[in-house]
Amino acid sequence: MKLKMPKAVATYMDATNSADLDSLDACLAPDAKISDVGENDRITGVAAIKEFIRDSREKFKLHAAIQNVDNVGEKVTVTTLTSGDFPSSPQYFHYEFTLVGGLIRNIDILPGEDNVKV
Repeated sequence: MKLKMPKAVATYMDATNSADLDSLDACLAPDAKISDVGENDRITGVAAIKEFIRDSREKFKLHAAIQNVDNVGEKVTVTTLTSGDFPSSPQYFHYEFTLVGGLIRNIDILPGEDNVKV
């Protein structure tokens, strides 16, 4: 399934699944932030975001399958069905991206209220 999304968002989502963390340099603003609501985490800066993704992949063996993309201006919401070594896997997550000048400035990761056992 090919869903239309800004290049920066596609690069970020690809990096989270492939562990090609160097590609994040081209899509994240220097002051980018992630708020992982489910884990009550706030991560700031490209280096810290790379470490967060690396650690999450190693700890949970995550794979995010994109289910839907909603583009509204510089706000993009990507819904994934994410599987891995964590309770209630697989689980829906909503990544709410804010872009500025084509780069990702902010990402809110929200567990889906629509989670069901698949």
